[in-house]
Amino acid sequence: MKLFLWPTTNILTFIKNIFFFKNHTHVELLLNKYYKGGYPVLCNSARVGIKLILEKENLNKKELVQIFPYASQCVVEAVGFSSTPYCAIQNYENENYKILYNQWGYRNSNLSSSKNYIDDCADSLVDIDTNIFFDTKSKFIIWSLPKIISSLSGGIIWCKNKEDAVYLNKKIHSNKGSYFLLLIKFLLLYSSSLYKIWNLKIYKNPNLTILETSDIYSRLKNLKEIIEDRKNKIKLFKKYLPIKYELSSKYLPCVVPLTNGDFKKYELFMNSYCGVRHFYDRNKKIFLKTYPLPIHQDVSLSKLLKFKA
Repeated sequence: MKLFLWPTTNILTFIKNIFFFKNHTHVELLLNKYYKGGYPVLCNSARVGIKLILEKENLNKKELVQIFPYASQCVVEAVGFSSTPYCAIQNYENENYKILYNQWGYRNSNLSSSKNYIDDCADSLVDIDTNIFFDTKSKFIIWSLPKIISSLSGGIIWCKNKEDAVYLNKKIHSNKGSYFLLLIKFLLLYSSSLYKIWNLKIYKNPNLTILETSDIYSRLKNLKEIIEDRKNKIKLFKKYLPIKYELSSKYLPCVVPLTNGDFKKYELFMNSYCGVRHFYDRNKKIFLKTYPLPIHQDVSLSKLLKFKA
């Protein structure tokens, strides 16, 4: 299996997990047990969560939403439904909103002085017992569950205010989960030919089936083990990080961005297709060319120990 920036979905695990028969309420209650300070709302995808938030904030096409450089196409699309995206690092005087990306789990949004932004923590694994909004001024935080717990689907909209959570939950559950979308999602694991159909349909139905919520619930039950494993891997590679990173951080990255001479050693040893990526150095305020070393669930601690040796 080739490694990527985020963990992959194991279909056999998904099939085993569907027999838990847990719905969205069970998932949200479990997250409330793990974390404090916010209200989790489960939807079908993080990109759909962004769209729902911007609609809830009553933005229109005349209003600008700042997105981050090298933003993925899904973020551009999600913003474009209700407003006009533009790309910038520095603040723009006419902006109405922004999306701040905490790339690969490394914090950036706590630098913002504005409250009008979505805290994009799509691939941030967060330590249990954390107050979700402890270092952000945003009212909303986004998680992508496939990128964090390797589920087949699912996104979490963390709301600071209960009224927002109630509104979004009502909006999401005005539809029933689509088994047609679930089938397409399955097929996408083997072929990308149906991507355009899936990407169009998910925005029209933000809910999930009970098979998907059961899978998510089961994977979240293993969250403590995933976090402990990630912490051990981070300790191994702290010296490789191009930025200052505290081991006590509540946010646990999914990759270590390698630089300079570490590239060749990585290419020779790891079976990966991450390629060279741009990583934002928040201290120097520049983009570095890095080679991401995955430290998520798909790579074992023993393999990383061999790499480091």
